[in-house]
Amino acid sequence: MPVSPRRLTGQEFRELLDAILDAFPIRDSFAVVVRDSLYEPLDHITSASGTLHQVVHEVLTWAEGMGKTAELTQRLVAANPLNPHLHGVAAKLDLLGFRPERVEPAGEAPLDRPATFMDRESWYARRAAFELTVCRLYSDRPEGVPSAAGLLVAPDLVLTCGPNLYAEEPSAYARFNAGVDELGRPKGVPDALLVKEVVASNSFWGKKFFLLHLSRPLGHDLGDGPSYLSRGWLYLDPGRTASVGDGTYLLRHSSEGQIQFVFRDDSIGAAADGHIDHGHDASALAGSLIVSKDWAVIALHCGRGVSRRGTGIPIRDILDDLDRKGLDGPLKTPFQGS
Repeated sequence: MPVSPRRLTGQEFRELLDAILDAFPIRDSFAVVVRDSLYEPLDHITSASGTLHQVVHEVLTWAEGMGKTAELTQRLVAANPLNPHLHGVAAKLDLLGFRPERVEPAGEAPLDRPATFMDRESWYARRAAFELTVCRLYSDRPEGVPSAAGLLVAPDLVLTCGPNLYAEEPSAYARFNAGVDELGRPKGVPDALLVKEVVASNSFWGKKFFLLHLSRPLGHDLGDGPSYLSRGWLYLDPGRTASVGDGTYLLRHSSEGQIQFVFRDDSIGAAADGHIDHGHDASALAGSLIVSKDWAVIALHCGRGVSRRGTGIPIRDILDDLDRKGLDGPLKTPFQGS
């Protein structure tokens, strides 16, 4: 708001004082505008406890001394735009900065805005797709207590972070949801798949990460509808170079809070030394995985209000283990619906 270009004369001061009293006959309503426009409580400006005339006189005197008469007047006019007395005096004294048309009160009108919520069926489908990529891991028997969670990074490969039990315990199991119904919701009793072997392992920040090879590929039946698991699986080309398939990769929260499988390369920053910096709009689920253009599988541990960094296993380490074990097959298995 512009400050007053000049001081008011005595006559102008009285005219504006009378106009304000006409527009604001109640002390409380006047006090609210003073606080919002001058950023000062009324009691900090005036000690007057008598009539409203005395209060407004002291406030107006203070505004004149601070060069804020125009700012105060404009806020008062905005708070009561239909008072012709105040609007006329303010315009006459050139305190508005412009001379707008007098606004007549408008009648009520229905508010018609397009809905921005996701429909129920799409939400179910996205939620189910998310659940299909997450498994519980059991160290002894599938009916026991789960010891960790894992995420599917290939049709028969699970990445997890946990104790060393997978390297020493051959009878580990992974339990996924069995499938989805016509609305995309999980159905059936989850299968328990035997973990055949530990393909690779690595440690970062005191955490132990494992890439587990399942006893068979996971074949989720997603029906004839669009796949919400569209992404590129890891695989090895004939030159043993790490690559990813077409599409987008793994998990991210959108600003609307929907679960989307669209972690794109353009949101990925530098990935080196087991750490990654990603874009400001990529608020990831804790424990989500991404595949960056630098070919690093990352287990993110970040979210809203948390440092946007993560930990993970560079794919080169995994490939070296695969090469030693001759296990390039698991990474080439196609995924139904991807």
